[in-house]
Amino acid sequence: MKEYDNINTNKKILLNKMLDPSKFTTSYKIMWFYAIYKEMLSGHKKASIKKLSANMVSAAYYPIEHENLDFGKLDKLSYITFYLKNNLKIDTLENEDYICWYIMGSNDEKLNEMVIKLGKYVPYRLIRPFYDDFIKDKEYKICKKMPDAYINKYIQELNEEKDDIDV
Repeated sequence: MKEYDNINTNKKILLNKMLDPSKFTTSYKIMWFYAIYKEMLSGHKKASIKKLSANMVSAAYYPIEHENLDFGKLDKLSYITFYLKNNLKIDTLENEDYICWYIMGSNDEKLNEMVIKLGKYVPYRLIRPFYDDFIKDKEYKICKKMPDAYINKYIQELNEEKDDIDV
């Protein structure tokens, strides 16, 4: 935890806001955070959206399919794990690494579509607290609330334009 102590106060506030359980309507944010953490522990500094999504699914697979854990009505991870178990015949006792490897190498179009779809909004929801001030300022200027797809695009633009946003 020494590294966490060295993070400046503003980053601590944003990190706490980012991981605030009251802001979770699904398991996606925490699972995405876990996927990033897993890649970091493996020594990887970069990971594709598909790899992070595959890590999410692989982490959720056993609890959902073997232990019947319900991640909630809005959560789509169970659809993917159900598809893996029932259509692709993946054993419920398979480990995370195998499931991730299987997903990454799969040519199954439906599986790939579902996995890639996870990465469409989740990353933006997790890092959004770092951009809240920019988003609120933009919404104030245009006098309306921006839809999620526009916010995603705006976050991408901010990343390309500004070097001083430290996410």
